Amino acid sequence: MEYRADLQLKSMVRSLQQHIDLANELQLDFTAQLLAMAVMEITTRIHGISQQELHALCERVEQTSTVQRR
Repeated sequence: MEYRADLQLKSMVRSLQQHIDLANELQLDFTAQLLAMAVMEITTRIHGISQQELHALCERVEQTSTVQRR
């Protein structure tokens, strides 16, 4: 069962995604990037991902990409 807040957040993500698509069409790259960051924050909240978990994931991705470049 989804809580009302989660449904509202998912609705916000859908709306922001439409705005990201429009920003990309208008070549507003920085605006699209900022909106994507907002989507990421909302999505992590929906799924209960902590800042520490997100930071650990980013570090892991960075390490993996560094190894692949070598």
